[in-house]
Amino acid sequence: MIDELAFRYNRDLKNRFLRKYIHRFYYLFLGFSKWIRSGRTDGFTQVTIETTSQCNRRCSYCPVSVKPRKKALLKSEVFRKVIDELAKMEYSGSLWFSHFSEPLMDKRLADFVRYARSRLPKAYIVITSNGDMLTEQLFYELERAGISKIYVTFHNEKKMQGKYGLVRSLRKKSKKILFRNLSSNSLLMSRGGLVKVKNKETMDFCGFPSNTLVIDVTGNVVLCCEDYLGKYSFGNVEKESIAEIWQKPKFRKIRKDTMAGRFSLDICRHCTSE
Repeated sequence: MIDELAFRYNRDLKNRFLRKYIHRFYYLFLGFSKWIRSGRTDGFTQVTIETTSQCNRRCSYCPVSVKPRKKALLKSEVFRKVIDELAKMEYSGSLWFSHFSEPLMDKRLADFVRYARSRLPKAYIVITSNGDMLTEQLFYELERAGISKIYVTFHNEKKMQGKYGLVRSLRKKSKKILFRNLSSNSLLMSRGGLVKVKNKETMDFCGFPSNTLVIDVTGNVVLCCEDYLGKYSFGNVEKESIAEIWQKPKFRKIRKDTMAGRFSLDICRHCTSE
C-alpha cells in the first residue's frame, strides 16, 4: 500500500519539510518490517531486476536520452538463479521488473513472472512500464502469470492519448494496474547528475541502498536505482550469491553511511545537493 501511494503521489509532493518527515517515517517502517520478518534490520525489502537494456522512449529527464545503451538481455539462467536464491531465503518482499528499460520489450517477461510467482508465492511482483506496448491481451497474460501490479507512467499526455482509454478500461476491470502522469515539471532526480531537471529532489539521507537490491541487465548488483551507468558495482549474481554480495564490507559501509546522511560517492552528492 505504501509503495502504491509513493508511486502515485511522490513526484507531486514538493514541500521539502513534509517530504523529509515522510521519508523518515517510510524507512522507519521498512526497518520495523524487516525486524518483524527476520529479527534483523540489515536486509532488503525490494529486489529490482532488469531483464532488457532497451527502452523505446527518450525522455529528457532519463539518462537513456543522453547515453543510450547497446541492446542486451539478462541471461535466463541468471534470472532463475536469482529467483531460486530468493526462494531459499523465503523472500516475501517486492520484486520489481524495472530500472532504466521498458520491461514489456522483453518477450520473455510473462515466462519470467510465471517462474518468479511459482518460486516466490508471497512476493509482491511489480512491472513498471511506459504503457506504449501494453495491450489487453498482454495485460491478461501477465495477470495470469502472477503479477501483483503493473505501474504505468504516462510520460507525455499527447503521445499517450491512445493508451489512456485502454489503461482506464483495464483499471475498471482489474485492481492490478495503476497509472500516473509524469513530466519535466514533476519533482525528479538528476540520476546521479546525468540529466538536468527543473524541479530537483534533494535528500539529507538516503535509504535506497539499504532497502533495495538492484540487479542490472549484466547481472551486476549496483548501488541503487540511480546508478544508470553501473559505476558502483558490488558483485555479479551470475558468479556470486545474493547473500555474499549483500554482506560485503564495502557495500555494508556505504549502506550505513548513506542512511546516516554521509555521502562519500560522487553519484550520491549529485543526488543529494542542488
